[in-house]
Amino acid sequence: FFLMAVLTLVPIFVTVRNKSINIGFSLLLFVLMGPWHTSFNIVKQSAAMAVLFAGYSFLIERRLWAWLALCLAAAMVHVSALFMIPIYFLARPEFSWKHIILCIGIGVVIMFVYEPLFMLMDALKAETGGTVSSEADEVTTGVNILRVLVSLAPFVFFLLKKYDFTDKEFCVLFNMSLVNAVLSVASSQSIYINRIVIYTN
Repeated sequence: FFLMAVLTLVPIFVTVRNKSINIGFSLLLFVLMGPWHTSFNIVKQSAAMAVLFAGYSFLIERRLWAWLALCLAAAMVHVSALFMIPIYFLARPEFSWKHIILCIGIGVVIMFVYEPLFMLMDALKAETGGTVSSEADEVTTGVNILRVLVSLAPFVFFLLKKYDFTDKEFCVLFNMSLVNAVLSVASSQSIYINRIVIYTN
């Protein structure tokens, strides 16, 4: 357990220290938005998330092959990390209303394809020796609305403030907050599917 805690927390703290302009506020968000608490429950997935978080600069620098390699490495810890491969194309370094509409459209589609998602996640989980019944409480129970609202907060904050949308790093962060908001709402009817949001929080 100690080794998993180190694998989870050290990459996050180091990345925050190197990239954040307000370390205290960044760590406060890490705790209040849920990843800190979640890391005590879904340990392997949290470790995979930390590995990807440490490679956040690959999204800024648009290093596709490095991001792909990192996703594959994280998938060796938890197979759900493979869902982060397409994030490279959604966390774009520019602002676009068309992109916002596209992401919202993807979220709407996700809301209507829960059953195929359960089947896909079951197939992936079977690779590691586990299964999830579509009748299980974890699958059919919705997410607390307050948790969804907290996940929406960064995106709303970005929209309300006037920021420099010509800054590529800011645009990647803005688009990641958009993806996080969309996934949080789209997966709000299933705690199980909502676990994927740990990667975008």
